[in-house]
Parts: sequence; C-alpha cells; structure tokens
Amino acid sequence: MWQIIKQLEETSSTNDKKAIIENVFNSSRGLERSRNFYFTLLFALNPYITFGVSTKSVPESKKDGSNIILPYDENQSKYEFLLFLQFLSELSSRKITGNDARKSILEIMDKVPMDEWNYLYRRILLKDLKCGVSIKNANAVLSKQATQLIPEFTCQLAKDSDNEKNGLNGIGWKQVEVKLDGVRILSIVTPEGTVEQFSRNGKEVLNFPEIRNQLSNYGKYLDQPYVFDGEIMSDNFQDLMSKLYAKNSIVDTSDSVLWLFDMIPLSEFKKGKGTVRQIDRSDQLAKMIDYEVHENIVAVSTKLINFNDTNDIEEFNSMNKIALEQDYEGLMIKDIDAVYECKRSSSWLKKKPFITVDLVIDSVEEGSGKNVGKLGAFVCSGEYEGKEIICNVGGGFSDNDRKVYFESRNDLIGKMIEVECDKVTQSKDSENEYSLRFPVFKRFRNDKGSK
Repeated sequence: MWQIIKQLEETSSTNDKKAIIENVFNSSRGLERSRNFYFTLLFALNPYITFGVSTKSVPESKKDGSNIILPYDENQSKYEFLLFLQFLSELSSRKITGNDARKSILEIMDKVPMDEWNYLYRRILLKDLKCGVSIKNANAVLSKQATQLIPEFTCQLAKDSDNEKNGLNGIGWKQVEVKLDGVRILSIVTPEGTVEQFSRNGKEVLNFPEIRNQLSNYGKYLDQPYVFDGEIMSDNFQDLMSKLYAKNSIVDTSDSVLWLFDMIPLSEFKKGKGTVRQIDRSDQLAKMIDYEVHENIVAVSTKLINFNDTNDIEEFNSMNKIALEQDYEGLMIKDIDAVYECKRSSSWLKKKPFITVDLVIDSVEEGSGKNVGKLGAFVCSGEYEGKEIICNVGGGFSDNDRKVYFESRNDLIGKMIEVECDKVTQSKDSENEYSLRFPVFKRFRNDKGSK
C-alpha cells in the first residue's frame, strides 16, 4: 500500500488519482487489499478520528533496510498492518497515550521497512497522506463502492454584506458582534471533559493545553458532546500562527485566549445543520461562560441592532468606528432566528470597518497601461480628527469615470470628494502627516463646496 501512496504522490491529475484509487478497489488482488486501503483513507482523512500525537512523536525512519529479513515477507507485512490498525484504534480511543504511545510508535517503526513506515504508517499517524487525496475526491470513488463515506469537517462561514442584494438596509433585528482577527478553532467538548481542537479545515490542533484544560471544565454542563466555535487570539498574529502547529512540544501558548461565539451539538454539526436559533445559542454560551470564569476563555459580546431604526443604525456606525480604532477585522451581523449551518451562509454577514473622509482634489494624475490618457488617481488633502491627510485616491472609478474626469481635470481641482477607507495611517516621511489605507472614491461633495 505504501507504493500506492507513492504513486498517488507522483501523479498530478485529480482524475488520474481517482483512477488509481478505483483500481485498488476493483483489482483482482482481492478484498483484503481494498479493505486495508479503505482503512488507510479512513484513519488518515476522517477528521473525527484523532491520535493526539505530534510530529515530534512520529519521526521518519532513517534505517536502510539492512536489518529487514529478506526476501521480504508480504504475509508478515499484512499481519503487521492489522496490528497497526488495532494500535490506531487504541490511540484514537485514548487507551494508549503519552509516553506509552510514543514508545509503541518507535517499536512499530523498528519492525517495518523504511519506505513502508515513511510513506504509509507515519503519514496515517500524522493524518496527512501527502499525496493530494482529499476527502472529496476519495468519497467520489468510495460512493461507487458498497462502503461508508468519509465524513467532512466544515463549519459556518460568513458572506460579505457588500455583496448581498439588499446590503444592510431594511433587514430588521440582527445580532452584531466584532469580527476577530485570529485563528478559527473548533473545540469538541464531551460531558466527560475530554477536549479535541481543530482548525476550520479539520486539522487537529494540539498546542493550546491551557485552553483545552479550561474548556474541559464546561463538560459538566453538557448533556452530550458539543462543538464550541471561536477564534484564538494573541498579542501578535504572526507569533500566533507560528505557534499553531509548532513542532516544539514546549512552545509557550499561555498568553493565547479563545474567544467563543457559538456552540452546537456535535451530532448536529456532523449532519451539517443545527436546530437552535442564533439568539438562543448565543444566550446559552454566554450563560455557560458566566458559570465559570477562566483566564484564557472569553465569550464574544453581542448587541441587538434594529436596522429599521435610525438610532440603532447610528449605534451600529459607532460600533463600526470602535472596531476600526481597536484593530478588529470588522463586524459580524447575524440573523437572530437562523440555525447553525456548516457552509457559507447569508445568515452570517461580515462587514469590514470603514470611515469616510472628505478631501479636496489638489491635482489629477494620469493613469498608466490601459489608463493612459485617463484618470489614474486624484491627489488629495484634508483633515480628519485633527490629522493632516495627504493621499492618492485611485480606486472606485469606472472606465467611463476615468475618461470623463481626466478630460475635465482642470475643472476638478479644488473640488471636495468623499473617500471611504478602512484606516488612517501615519506617513513614513513625517510624524505630522497621515494617509488613508485602501482609499476608494465614493462621490463628489457638492453640498460642502470647494477649497
């Protein structure tokens, strides 16, 4: 089977990979071979089967095979693989853990040939076959066989509010919360207090023991296993990313905090759709976090906003400004009556923070490339909250706008425009000058006159 993995790794075409897998199941070499390969795919790809071992605990084999009895005994290999499958089951059920697990892994490694270990056994343990076979294309083949498909791991994702047909106008009551700039983590917590953590694509995360230990305390409040959805935050995002899958088992992640914003029974999560309304799930989560306060676990605060009410819309705009000032990614707008769905859904909308600034056009720059002879950017200046702004505004124009504005460029000097951006940034050349990040032209401010 290690040769099959190697062949898949050396094949670039998805269709060719599927053909190789189909050949394994349809080959005349028998049921045992196809059964073992099915278990290879199942143990390696099923995100709900975890072994709790790190890369450091599963080394590559360096032996040259000289200590292997020749000729190679295929029946002995089959026997060893069956024992390995049994060992995987004991690992996944946590009957074997810690030093006992590491010792057993090294003993197994010593019994099998180097290539068989490196291409097959090791990759299964690390849940990465490294051959470009995903759950989706594996299931495309398995669906033709009389066998169970491999479950996929998906979570709810948000759509961009700017791309929605009605935007945020006239959408009634919604739940609003900050959009965090961290790493999405989904934690499965059982009533017994066991905790497993995954990235949004189903890869097991092992490097946050403080958070896992604190999460385990919430098991006593559960009547069944739950998935807690949230983001792990740290003072430094790049530092956080380096810690996520760090191979060093002593990496310090004690400063990381898990911000939770949703929860759903594991049984419903596996089905891809929940049954409880958003507002009720959020309330359940907030109450649970209130039962026990832990240093590394926080519930995301929520606010109900009526988008049909002028005062509430002003409050939403104020929240947007605060999100901008505090360096959040933006705001999340959630349908209070919607259930959790494991897909990208309009019941969750993301709104990036922005500010609008009124600037005066000082000059007009010609474009380049396809915009030669057309507007490239307005060179603008102005003031925002006591800061002197100087920046080029080159976004937000249609091709026709660029043509018309460049032809009438002399008449536009001194005109005031409204510019939307996501942040005010300090100039590198002067501590007294500022610019705008991602400025976009919105409209001429004829109501505010000219310079």
